[in-house]
Amino acid sequence: MEPHVDIVHGWTNEDLVDLKKDFMGLANAVFGMFVTDDYYKSKFMDNIYGPSMVTVAYVDGYPAGADVMWRNDLAGEKAYQTVDTCVLEKYRGMGLFRKMTNYELDILGSDTLVYGFPNANSYPGYVKMG
Repeated sequence: MEPHVDIVHGWTNEDLVDLKKDFMGLANAVFGMFVTDDYYKSKFMDNIYGPSMVTVAYVDGYPAGADVMWRNDLAGEKAYQTVDTCVLEKYRGMGLFRKMTNYELDILGSDTLVYGFPNANSYPGYVKMG
């Protein structure tokens, strides 16, 4: 039976208690303990450009992957930078990276500038997505 995947998002100017907790847990599990409440607040909530989008992928109800579209305008143009993207090792190869990214791009719309600085893990996914 195919696992059920739900992609959920929220904005950092909203009350995201569960989504924030799931994002922080995933990021810390994948990257090590660096996402603290202070990090989250200073980077995503106190952002001078506005709210960022937090996205979590749930597989059969369990948080499996996360991404943030960090509001980070460029040259006065509204822009988002994809940051802190992570998928638990157990769930890699399921297309969660692509599903989260496409979901986010659909919400932001084609008129919004989105950019990133891929690492060795995310670069092949971005190449596959064009």
